[in-house]
Amino acid sequence: MAGRGLYPRPHVHANKKQTKMQRYKLTIEFDGTDYCGFQKQPLSKLHSIEGLLEKSVQNIFNEKVKIVASGRTDAGVHALSQTIHFDLIKTYEDHKIISGLNHYLQNYNIAILSCQKATPDFHARFSSIGRSYKYKIINRRPRLALDKFRAWHVPLPLDIKLMQEAATYLIGEHDFTSFRHSDCHALTPIKKIDKLEVIQINNEEIEIIISANAFLQHMVRNIVGTLTQVGLKKLTPMKVKEILEQKNRTTSGPNAPSQGLYFTSAKYSTK
Repeated sequence: MAGRGLYPRPHVHANKKQTKMQRYKLTIEFDGTDYCGFQKQPLSKLHSIEGLLEKSVQNIFNEKVKIVASGRTDAGVHALSQTIHFDLIKTYEDHKIISGLNHYLQNYNIAILSCQKATPDFHARFSSIGRSYKYKIINRRPRLALDKFRAWHVPLPLDIKLMQEAATYLIGEHDFTSFRHSDCHALTPIKKIDKLEVIQINNEEIEIIISANAFLQHMVRNIVGTLTQVGLKKLTPMKVKEILEQKNRTTSGPNAPSQGLYFTSAKYSTK
């Protein structure tokens, strides 16, 4: 059997010029209420954010693209500042990308906030060194009208101090298996939470702010659901520490509903 290096490597069309692509980095916001999520779902009857963006770019600039996002959000989840990228053969001024896409998407709850040319090595997902979310809870007896699809309605009183005490046990680098969806395909359950705060905005509005290097599937919603159980005094703060250490999804609280979750930003290195 011939050994390695005995035969010359096949010629790889050295004289054929490769098409030079321009990468664009965009910041977008969207209301996820009427969508199946960011990622395309072939079996879903609902639009996806990804699918609409790809269709709009193709129709405006006559080029087929692949949209890459800093994070994939579930059905009903919103974004205040989601980062995406795509490549085009032709080069356009940034404001033409923004105005063209916003005009095409004017009948959808998706808006382009900014656009800039990026280097070929920038990747919306893999270049990100951190991501942040906020979760909005309306804590009052009357049902929601204006925020029905923008917040979680919790009618019983929540103890914010107990929720914040419980949150401190989750800050830092841990194995978050207890807060991981059973279908999650992440290579490791070990993530590092840099910030987890429970904030009283006004008499009835509560926000939970969370930042980490990366998140597992449904991790934020499960953490919020568990902290809410503490706020309702169904769990003690110390119990959250025990749940974390047990590394068992069945021990944690229920998933908070998707409509209260907002992707707020992706962090990139300045180097």
